[in-house]
Amino acid sequence: MQIGARWRGQGLKGAVVDEVLLFERELTPLEVQQIAQPEAIAQLSQKAPGDLDPAEKAALFAYYLSHHETAHRSQLDALQALRQARADSMDAIPEVMVMKEMAEPRPTFVLERGQYDAHAEAVSAGVPASVLPWPEDLRSDRLGLAQWLLHEEHPLTARVTANRYWQRFFGQGLVRTPEDFGNQGALPSHPELLDWLAVWFREEGWDVKALSKLIVRSATYQQTSVADEALRARDPDNLLLARGPQRRLSSEMLRDAALQASGLLFPKIGGESVRPYQPAGLWP
Repeated sequence: MQIGARWRGQGLKGAVVDEVLLFERELTPLEVQQIAQPEAIAQLSQKAPGDLDPAEKAALFAYYLSHHETAHRSQLDALQALRQARADSMDAIPEVMVMKEMAEPRPTFVLERGQYDAHAEAVSAGVPASVLPWPEDLRSDRLGLAQWLLHEEHPLTARVTANRYWQRFFGQGLVRTPEDFGNQGALPSHPELLDWLAVWFREEGWDVKALSKLIVRSATYQQTSVADEALRARDPDNLLLARGPQRRLSSEMLRDAALQASGLLFPKIGGESVRPYQPAGLWP
C-alpha cells in the first residue's frame, strides 16, 4: 500500500501520516465528513428539512441510497458483477500500444545549445531529399513515413535489408559496412547483384523467408569453402565470392537446424519455454 504516491511519483514530501483508516467499501461524502468534521455533521442533524441547501440534500440522499435502499444496493452489486466480468474478459486479450497522430502537431524548435527553454527557429518533420523526395500523394504522418521507406523508388530500404541477410549467411555483406550506406561507407563489391536482390526482394512482397531460401540455394552459397593458397592470397576476404563461406551458421541456428532435422523442433509460436538437450548437470 502506498500513501500519497503513484507509480514513479515522489509522494508527499515532508508530510507525516497521523492516522490511517481502511474501509472495505466506498464511503459516501457524508461519511467522509463524519470522520473529518464530526461537528459539521452534528450541525447538519439539527437542521430542519426546509433549511437544507442542495449540496446537503444530495449528501443525505447518497447516504440513504447506500445504507437504506436495498433495491439500489442490489442494482449496484449487479453492475459491479458485470463490470468485473467485462474486466476479466478483457484481461485475457493481448494488448499492444498504438500511437495516434495529434490533431494539431506540437511546435518543434531548434534549441540553442540544447537548452530546453531556449527556442530558436521552428522546424517541421521531413526526410532527406537526396535519398528520395517526399511524394506529394503521401500523408505527412507516421503512415506516410512507412510508405516512404517502402516506396518502390526508395534506394535504401530493400538494399540495406538484402545486404544484412546476405551478411547473415556469408559472414559479411556485399557492402561491408551494413550500418553505413552513405558516403563514409564501403562501396558494394557486387553492385549489380545487390540491386537485383533488392528489386527481387521488394517484388516478392518483402518475403524474408523467400530471400533466405534464394541465398542458400544459390550456387555461390553452395560452393565449398576450401580454397588453395593462391586464391586465398589473391582474395583473402572472399570479396570475389569464389568460395563458400566458412562460417555458415551461428550456434543458435546450428542448434535449431539439428532440432529440425531430428523432428524435435516444435513449430508453434508461444507457450512455455523448453529445454533442449544439453550436457548432464547443466540444468538445475
